[in-house]
Parts: sequence; structure tokens; C-alpha cells
Amino acid sequence: ASLLGLKRRAFGRSRSDGKPVVRDFVDAYLLIRFAADEIVELWPDLGVSVRTHAQQAVDVLMDDRSDAVELGSLEMVVLGLADDARGAAAEMARAAGQLGRRLNHQP
Repeated sequence: ASLLGLKRRAFGRSRSDGKPVVRDFVDAYLLIRFAADEIVELWPDLGVSVRTHAQQAVDVLMDDRSDAVELGSLEMVVLGLADDARGAAAEMARAAGQLGRRLNHQP
């Protein structure tokens, strides 16, 4: 959960050539997809700042039309993690939505 929050804080960074760093979006998705149970388990014990940033990451990736999802899904294809960007975008939004619903039921 802390790493997810840190990844959210990194959203929007630019490389030295001015192009956006898109790997942060993919990393956040991978954390959401493969560490969701751990995030939910730790959620009640997290500090406000960590929870805020982690929740923001989930919220951003739930929107399959966001720049984060668009760029992240293209990067997933480049990295060989997905066959097509449209499917990757749908999966990113689905996984984030699923975690978001679980977190909304936490204290």
C-alpha cells in the first residue's frame, strides 16, 4: 500500500527529454492487480497520507479514459504484459475498480 502511494506521487513525472514516465502507471496497476489482498489487509493500519495517495492511484486507474490508463496500457503492450492496449486499459480499470470497492468497505 505504501509503494502504491509512492507510485501515485510519481504520476506525471517527465523524463529528461520531456516525455512522460509511464512505467509508474504500469507499476501501480501491477500492485493493484497482484497485491490487492495485502493492501486491503493493511488498509486500516495505514496513515492518512499513505491511504490518501494509494486511494488516488486507484481512482485514477479506475477511469479507462484517463491519460494514466491510456499511457499505461500502451506501455503494457510494449513490455509484453498485454496483447492490445484496449484490453489492457479495460483490465487496468477493472482491477482498480475492484480494489476501490473493497477499500470502500474498510474502516
